Amino acid sequence: MCSSDLISASIVNIYCTSKGDDYSIEEEIYGGSGTIISEDGLVITNSHVIPQTEDELLVSELGCLVFLPNEITGSPEEIYYAQPIVYEDLSEKYDLAYLEISNEYIDEYGEVWGEYPKRFTAYEIDLLCNEDNLKLGENVRVYGYPSMSGGLSLTITDGIISSFPGDGIILTSAKIDEGNSGGLAVDSDGCIVGIPSSVMLGEYENMGAIISKKLVEKFQNIMDDRINN
Repeated sequence: MCSSDLISASIVNIYCTSKGDDYSIEEEIYGGSGTIISEDGLVITNSHVIPQTEDELLVSELGCLVFLPNEITGSPEEIYYAQPIVYEDLSEKYDLAYLEISNEYIDEYGEVWGEYPKRFTAYEIDLLCNEDNLKLGENVRVYGYPSMSGGLSLTITDGIISSFPGDGIILTSAKIDEGNSGGLAVDSDGCIVGIPSSVMLGEYENMGAIISKKLVEKFQNIMDDRINN
């Protein structure tokens, strides 16, 4: 079981700009959400949050910006640079990737927006939770930074599991918008349901699509093996 404050502290806002561009919140190119999954600052997110082509990453040499929230208010409190870790075939298949926090952000006025190195608050993907118990109608809580709420402050929406359409995807009635991609969906015990990735558009109602925990774990196992070897 995982407390809501711990979860909130581990959900980050991500901004990436292309090579050669300067960072500007008003002119961001790519944005989304992510979850810190290790105390040394490893973040998991959707691959489509990171600017790239089929052949190369298009991220500035400084990396992406990762915003850590105040765990009580959800407002931005710390900012760090993070380097993407993407394996084209694997990230494309699962629409997942890593970012590794590499340094604190210093703005144009010389203000330092963090402390590095440090121990980050991390969400444990492998919490002792039984995904096989998930069922239709079960409560789901989605954490992320949707554009509909301004995109900078952490936003939480609630819903239920609406459908299991197959291929490891879960549909939910919880509101998911652009910017939620790469965030976190949990059950009422704080156990991971999966990672929000997109919105399924209907004629009258929309549903959020979640990459299930099983797919996330498959991605992590292969990714970690590649990184370590």
